[in-house]
Amino acid sequence: MEAFEEDLFAFEFEGAEVLPIRDYAMYRSLAPQLVYYYIRTKKIETHLCQCGRKIINVRDADEALARQKENRRKT
Repeated sequence: MEAFEEDLFAFEFEGAEVLPIRDYAMYRSLAPQLVYYYIRTKKIETHLCQCGRKIINVRDADEALARQKENRRKT
């Protein structure tokens, strides 16, 4: 049942351009703390939604995480 819920969650956010930080972390199977770390170090940029929540652009965040992963491989 749990695998079904994860697939449903991923399907729900597939194609989304912006997501709240915690939802993005769940979607990418990351710890939210890692995403907040990249925000604090200014590798991922946040914006405010009309409702007042902080959101991130999925494409920009994916690119930033890919750059970080590539940098880790070089060292």
